[in-house]
Amino acid sequence: GKTVTLADLASRLARRDSDSTLPEDIIPFLIHVADLDLSTSKNDPISVIIDSIAESASVLDLSRIPEFVRKSFSDGRALLMLDGSDELGPDGLKEIVLFIKSVQHEFPRTRIITTATIDVLDGLVTLNFVPFAMAAWNPKQRIQFLQKWGDLWTRFVSVEAWSQTSD
Repeated sequence: GKTVTLADLASRLARRDSDSTLPEDIIPFLIHVADLDLSTSKNDPISVIIDSIAESASVLDLSRIPEFVRKSFSDGRALLMLDGSDELGPDGLKEIVLFIKSVQHEFPRTRIITTATIDVLDGLVTLNFVPFAMAAWNPKQRIQFLQKWGDLWTRFVSVEAWSQTSD
């Protein structure tokens, strides 16, 4: 639920949907915490973000990424969306909190959203995060989701040539 919600928000912002409740000048950066190399974050958190984005970027875009990311963050247009924080234990979350703190210090106008579990919020509330609870899916909703996923998989993915191999 949390990952899908973040991905949906990032997608809507990137597409510039006509939804009037979304600011038009925001640039979403959706990153999973496992993709961050936090060993260098204390010196330059933006480099950590750039490196994470560059890992999955097209070779043609690599040279433009650093300037685009730096400008987005320095202009206060960046929305940093960190997924996977809820999968970390207390020690891992401490590292993420320190990373977030360094981003906030370096780029104070940056908006940040992260995932968390109610039992491990260590440090996030001290950084002025406001918890937003999401309701869990009930059993009927889970079954409906799995049925829809299966239908879409059968219609679109299973017919692809690469999915026909025995691998």
